[in-house]
Amino acid sequence: MKARLAQRWSDAAGTERVDEILRRVQYGASLEGMGLGVYEGRIDLRGLPAGAEPTATLARSGSLEMRRLSRSVVLRGTLADVDLSDSQLAFWRVTGAALENCRFDQADCRGWVMKHSTVRNGSFVGANLRGSLLSAGTADGRVAWEKVSLAKADLRGAVFLSALLVDCTFAEAKGVEFCQCDILRSVFTGGVTDVLFDGRGITARPEPGELDADFSHAIFTEVEFRGYGLDRVQLPLD
Repeated sequence: MKARLAQRWSDAAGTERVDEILRRVQYGASLEGMGLGVYEGRIDLRGLPAGAEPTATLARSGSLEMRRLSRSVVLRGTLADVDLSDSQLAFWRVTGAALENCRFDQADCRGWVMKHSTVRNGSFVGANLRGSLLSAGTADGRVAWEKVSLAKADLRGAVFLSALLVDCTFAEAKGVEFCQCDILRSVFTGGVTDVLFDGRGITARPEPGELDADFSHAIFTEVEFRGYGLDRVQLPLD
């Protein structure tokens, strides 16, 4: 499936079109007039080859790395009603952006860094988000995630720092850290493995985070809660 989707971008005309798409996407310009199709109500950009590759590691802090990139998409403005499933989007920088009704299912989103942005009514089902900073904190760029499915996304080494997560869904969450986040009306199912929920206040945000989550159909393995009250948490049925 991915190979077939990527094939349409592989010739000279496709490469030129990708460059124009990225030019428009990075600054929130309209994609109208480019002859792009529509798939299930969204502009069809499935299989888009728009990722970057690191050429060197500059610094490391825990599971996160600062890397020099060969090229990188810096997404600003609004990206709405777009399907980027099965696309190569590694090491994107999402800064001051709004992602509205976008689909990133099965996409390669490794190494994303997100600041001062919102993600609403979106889907990252099965996406690869390994090693991503999915919110940079209240001072440096809190990210709000609202009504987003991250079911079966690969979140190993990913960090949500001071994120706001509302009505989000997770399945088979593994190896991810939620630090000083407000997690409201969100649902975790299946295996929740090697996951840290750390709500303790820090200097930049002294008050503890809020946790209102449903784990009733989750299975815990190496799960740790720090600093959160559990009065609004539904723990696993077992």
